[in-house]
Amino acid sequence: MATGLIRRIYFDFLGGERLSADLEQVKTHAGWDQYYVHQRVAAAIFICYCPSSPDLDGLFNEFVTAKRRLQFPGGPTHVKCFAFEPLESQEDNRSREDFVLVPPADKIERMKGYLGTLIEDLGSHLLRDFHKYMRNYERMGLILKTPLETDTNAVKHAKLQKGRHNKYLGDLCLLIGNPKEASAYYQASQELTRINNDWLWYASALQVEPWEKKM
Repeated sequence: MATGLIRRIYFDFLGGERLSADLEQVKTHAGWDQYYVHQRVAAAIFICYCPSSPDLDGLFNEFVTAKRRLQFPGGPTHVKCFAFEPLESQEDNRSREDFVLVPPADKIERMKGYLGTLIEDLGSHLLRDFHKYMRNYERMGLILKTPLETDTNAVKHAKLQKGRHNKYLGDLCLLIGNPKEASAYYQASQELTRINNDWLWYASALQVEPWEKKM
């Protein structure tokens, strides 16, 4: 793995009256998650303020309901809820899966420490996921395609999939911080997709190359 790289997790806030529209947009984009691997929504974090909702079990049930809305193809694989400043009467319960109580902090640095630990844990899970995809992609039987390709039988051809798989693996290499190996995958993808006139995926493999060279 390359050293000296700064790895970032990008967040976008979804909420209020825009929530339903934003979720629909996420679903629409999920159809492109194989083509734009780096733009996939890999995780979702819900937040709540415990003093304004004394019924912690009720909050958890709302979280479970909201979590189900994110269970769609290409949706986030990790969904958490951070519940801030629980009251003394609101005790932690291990049966509340993915529901994390964040204790009150009298200093902002202490709160940064709590959140830093939670985000680092999430990031480590995402990295393990990317490594798992790298190791098991052949056994997963992925058929790489975009929403523009409605004829699944046409894109199943081994020659097409080989070039696309190389591009997909190159994207994963960048996400785990390995630009050198990513470059080899992109070059192989460019050659295979060009030979097979798979121009959409050829353009994608060319598009990421300048970014890979900057890393």
